[in-house]
Amino acid sequence: MAEYPRYLTEYPNADSTFPFFMKIDRHKQTHITPHRHDFLELSLFVEGGGVETINGQRHTLKPGTMMMLLPYQIHELQYEPTVLPMMYTCNFDIELLSGSNEADWGFQAWLDAQSEAQAPYIYLDPNGICRMTELFAAMYDEYMSDSPWRKYKLKAMLIEIIVEFDRLRLKSMPLIEKSTAVPVMAGTGSNRKNIWPVIQHIHANYREPLTLTELAQQFHFNATHLSELFKKQLGQNFVHFLHEVRIRHASSLLWSTELPVSAISLEVGFGSLQTFSRIFRQLKDCTPLEYRRKRQA
Repeated sequence: MAEYPRYLTEYPNADSTFPFFMKIDRHKQTHITPHRHDFLELSLFVEGGGVETINGQRHTLKPGTMMMLLPYQIHELQYEPTVLPMMYTCNFDIELLSGSNEADWGFQAWLDAQSEAQAPYIYLDPNGICRMTELFAAMYDEYMSDSPWRKYKLKAMLIEIIVEFDRLRLKSMPLIEKSTAVPVMAGTGSNRKNIWPVIQHIHANYREPLTLTELAQQFHFNATHLSELFKKQLGQNFVHFLHEVRIRHASSLLWSTELPVSAISLEVGFGSLQTFSRIFRQLKDCTPLEYRRKRQA
């Protein structure tokens, strides 16, 4: 059996109270091997050329290509060797958009509705390239600053860019180049049943007792089939996935608060401090208290 694409769970600020990170990528290597991660990624390709493959669907990379990757999508990049590629990239957590205060804005429903039927990229026209480059550059300048209200401004700028991306995507859907299917692994084709609503539900309700059987009933899956989809599409079983979501949020609380470890254990959905400590050590290679000391050092 082929090795599942590598799974990236960390990025700078991932465990902070503001899980948002931005950088200017200038890759010297021509090939970024298949990988996936549990956060969203928004990018604007500015210089160079190449090909990106997302869940087996290939599209061209050229200046003005804008991409928005959902969590757990498998993607691979192959750059042309003649020009050093340059792109703006930002990583952020689902809850940055779908927190309770913003639920009425429609972001929750928008995230739930995302599927492979919608292309994760658009090609900007010359005017669009100028505008988006200005927006990304301004957001990067804000990210690198220490200005008052920086986090609020960054979130507003991120929302503006996502709104512009989705509006342009809706307009350009008939014009997007036809994708060439390049199967990555079994279970990643467009005919599979979408489990994104299940994933999003877990992210929103990880504090509650969750079982595979109950989720299967709620989202109209056969429990065995849903279990197989977790393994095929996420490369891990349901319990491991739930543990990773809970430990990610526990890490944020350990970093940003002085709450006792026992309180954090309950807050993120573990009924037992002993279980929480064991799972935390398995995933982070240290105890919760050791993790807190490292972050505060």
